[in-house]
Amino acid sequence: MRFEEIARQLVETTSRLVRGRIINIMDTEGRIVASTEESRIGTLHAGACEVVRTGRPVAIEPADLARWPGAREGYNLPVFSDGRLIAVVGIFGEPEQVRDSAYILAAYTEQFFHQNALDQQNRITGELRTTYLRLLLNLDRYGTEELTEVGEALGLRLQFPVRVLALEFCGRQDALVCRQRLYRAVEELQFQNLLDPKRDVWAVTGDRLLMLKSDTGTRCLHRMLTCAETAVGAPARLGAGRPCQALRQAPQSGAQALTLCAAPVSGVQDIQDPDCRFLYLMQRTAFREEDCIREMHSLLEQQLDAGELEMLLATADAYYDCGGSVGQAADRLHIVLIGISSVASLPALPFGDGVVYAFLNFIGNPVIALMLGVFLSLTLIPASERGNTLKWVTQGVTDSAAILAITGAGGSFGAILKLLPIADATQGLLATGLGVLVPFTIAMILKLAMGASTVAMITTASMVAPMLENMGLTSPLGRVFVVMAIGAGSMVASHANDSYFWVVSQFSDMKTGEAYRCQTGMTAVMGVTVVAILYVLSLFLF
Repeated sequence: MRFEEIARQLVETTSRLVRGRIINIMDTEGRIVASTEESRIGTLHAGACEVVRTGRPVAIEPADLARWPGAREGYNLPVFSDGRLIAVVGIFGEPEQVRDSAYILAAYTEQFFHQNALDQQNRITGELRTTYLRLLLNLDRYGTEELTEVGEALGLRLQFPVRVLALEFCGRQDALVCRQRLYRAVEELQFQNLLDPKRDVWAVTGDRLLMLKSDTGTRCLHRMLTCAETAVGAPARLGAGRPCQALRQAPQSGAQALTLCAAPVSGVQDIQDPDCRFLYLMQRTAFREEDCIREMHSLLEQQLDAGELEMLLATADAYYDCGGSVGQAADRLHIVLIGISSVASLPALPFGDGVVYAFLNFIGNPVIALMLGVFLSLTLIPASERGNTLKWVTQGVTDSAAILAITGAGGSFGAILKLLPIADATQGLLATGLGVLVPFTIAMILKLAMGASTVAMITTASMVAPMLENMGLTSPLGRVFVVMAIGAGSMVASHANDSYFWVVSQFSDMKTGEAYRCQTGMTAVMGVTVVAILYVLSLFLF
């Protein structure tokens, strides 16, 4: 921006600060370049010439006007920047009355010019960074010569390996809001020393922030994402390409980062992570083979009816969303079926109460839905691997048989205990004055007897609720302590009648003795520690 334009903006801004007094800004030749009296622009100011010559303030009294052609009474001050005279400011009025205002105006003018120079420098630096990244990501087309020149202009000293990163905030947003968010993220990343102008290059392009970053381990990537999300208050995704040992590898790293950043997920998407690499391959296939995918979809529409096609696409969607895991896809599909059953059972009966309602309730039964999910997952097995299906099923039954048998036995034992007068036998504890130790003890006894934490908590809650007043724990804080004590009792101690005990031991390849020492001992320590802390606190709070 030219000096005259800056001076004119300054006059418009500051005239209100001095209550409408006449303000002049002169250049280093003493010529008025901006004034609240536009007719004086371009004329020579004798007082300003004296300020330029001496570098000192000049006060012009009404009696001295003859000595200062082109001037009026007032106070004129020099404006310096880095020790160099850049302008003269003058304000009309009795010198003694306007002196303080003149000094304020001079200080404001100095800061105004300084900030303008910084803005211009930042704008130039930003354009250089944008150019550097554009040349880098198209290195095959532009070569390295111009890239090296721009890097030297930026004073860049890359530390290899480097990676190309792409940051984008999730959700639809206005273009202006998007850019404001990205610039705010840049400011915070610089403030947290996660972006170094000497080692890194960044630029906002469209709705993304592109970065060439040195030294980016997994922890650094997560710190950058957290920093950006915290600064803006919105979820984001950070795509990270492969580390580069030389700049010629950067275009590929950039393509990987941009592809991962376009994925419909949030969080860090690192090409070095196997799941993210799979996602990258799928995304790249979708971009490059769009025509092929459209043709395939057209053929499927011809071969399948609408219901079959919807089921096929839902199955494939679950498979890919679960990172290629058949087991997770089966879980997701059976949860969908249970959800549909729940909707059908709403009081409004959206599907009526006839055959459709009965069918949806049938397939939404957890056992039936899980079985259907397993059968559907078998259709996802590649043809080359179908010969292993029987082996996989046999192995699954072998691994789960012991757990299922013990869980069934535990459930039977729990049903027997429910018919026994355990509640009557334990209610005597309520009169002992032990406070939170009472619900803890009841929950612990039930847990040890039945092995089911959920049943222990529900049964204990129903037993203790009528007795809270006698225990002196009816306040909101007292109820919180009772709930926490019941939870502590229900985790003491997981042993042979608890199905979770066998899940941990079997899938961790622990022997029963090892499981007792590790799983049972750990849960016992957890429960006792929690109730001990609660009891000590209750002594001071109740």
